Amino acid sequence: MTFSEYIRMKLGFPDVVDYATAASSLPYDVRKQDYSDALLREFGLHRAMFSQTVPADALLGEIGPATRDLLDLPNGVKVVAGGYDAHCGILGAGITQATPQIAADAAGTFERVAFVKSKPVLTQKALKRDINSNCYLFKDTDVVSAALATSGSIVRWFRD
Repeated sequence: MTFSEYIRMKLGFPDVVDYATAASSLPYDVRKQDYSDALLREFGLHRAMFSQTVPADALLGEIGPATRDLLDLPNGVKVVAGGYDAHCGILGAGITQATPQIAADAAGTFERVAFVKSKPVLTQKALKRDINSNCYLFKDTDVVSAALATSGSIVRWFRD
């Protein structure tokens, strides 16, 4: 269970996870956009151990009165599934399946140059060049990216 799943559960919402976050777990098959029965068996895991996958914009409901009062929130606050941080940054840059010719440069823990495709790019050529494919925030959509684990260093260099 991820932190976001745990928080939503504590708020009384169903046990769900967006496709991109689910895909960052080992037994998730990015080709099928579902958990791999073969990998689950291999590692002695059960499907019931993992949250149901949903699109990032799946509406889970409104925060109930007790939690709303505890957190001093107004009526009508809605909760959605949310998404993997890097992919939310890519979406924030306007990169969607409707913009396959545009790439985003998103900086966080990793700096990632990414674009959105309708299916993953899983070729030997891509693997040799460290091109990563992962599920995006929505069904039947993938992020293809190259990433460097130096984002913080680059920001520090620019600042200095």
